[in-house]
Amino acid sequence: MYRIASAEEVYADLEKSARKELEKTFSEDMRKFKDYENVLLRGTPYEEITKFAEANMIDLIVIATHGRTGLDRLLFGSTAEQVVRYAPARCSRCACHNIRMHESLSF
Repeated sequence: MYRIASAEEVYADLEKSARKELEKTFSEDMRKFKDYENVLLRGTPYEEITKFAEANMIDLIVIATHGRTGLDRLLFGSTAEQVVRYAPARCSRCACHNIRMHESLSF
């Protein structure tokens, strides 16, 4: 007989896996920086990114983009575009930079 996991159990498992992957993927690259933290948020990506930036007085957002066009962009949207559109407007210093991901890094 199979047990059906609750949504909270599924989210907890996903969060645990995501934290492990974040640490594995970025720990080596981030060692050269003094002040950083990995943050894992649940929700609509662009909304969570912009809310976090506003709440933490972030003045620079750097985000990678797949550079989708046409039907792919219509169907999947662009998180980077939404972040640029809804980034905090509280100060003129706030800047968003889109970086096109190298194909070998694409998911």
